[in-house]
Amino acid sequence: MTGASSLESDTAFECMDQDTLLEGLLLVPQKAKAAVLLVHEFMGPGEYMHRHAGRLAALGYAVLACDMYGKDVRPASPAEGSTVSRIYRSDRLLMRRRIRASFNALRAHPATAGLPVFTLGFSFGGCCVLELARSGAPVDATCSVYGYLNTTHPLQPVTEKAVPCGPLLVLHGAHDKVVPLAEVPPFVEEMRDARLDCRLTIYSDAGHGFCNELLIPNEALNSWYCPQLAQRAWNDILTFFEAALAASEKTLSA
Repeated sequence: MTGASSLESDTAFECMDQDTLLEGLLLVPQKAKAAVLLVHEFMGPGEYMHRHAGRLAALGYAVLACDMYGKDVRPASPAEGSTVSRIYRSDRLLMRRRIRASFNALRAHPATAGLPVFTLGFSFGGCCVLELARSGAPVDATCSVYGYLNTTHPLQPVTEKAVPCGPLLVLHGAHDKVVPLAEVPPFVEEMRDARLDCRLTIYSDAGHGFCNELLIPNEALNSWYCPQLAQRAWNDILTFFEAALAASEKTLSA
């Protein structure tokens, strides 16, 4: 986590999705340059996401490590995590509504007034941020890392861009069995036909979960943490966000 001297606040952050109370963690650095909605993997909010949040905050981003499950839902095992995450993966409209609640709350926070808002999600969270972009939310930049690429509500082909989201970056592992490469071609076709600015990077030596340093390796799912690939992915993420920030600043000054 970042040092206290670099932060204006590092607090629990609550918002509502209808009758469900969501509790995330908000980190606000001094002189934030942009806001990031950070979405957890299938195990829900926890230390592994807070480490990512701290890294971003140290670089000047206001970060909301959000809660997709509800304050009282914290899976205690991978089996529980799979059961809970499947609720949202099986109901993409519910997933969109839930993440939109945190997105709207982050945009409305005084600390993010006037800032571009980016999204970053890993695995289940990557699926969430892609669904938010598909929904038409005004996201300035979207990054999905080994996220589920399929959807029950794909974007429709258009002759010119119709969805108001900014550029997308998708990082994926060639050996991933959780989100197999079979999901890539239809996703690419969807993005192309919807005229979205989407970049897809496939790491040929990666499986699933390569950015999660607390991940327990799972050979059957080709899931493992790789520090070298994690650093490479973070370099790609940060370069993408910096380019989106520069584009946003250019637009504002035009």
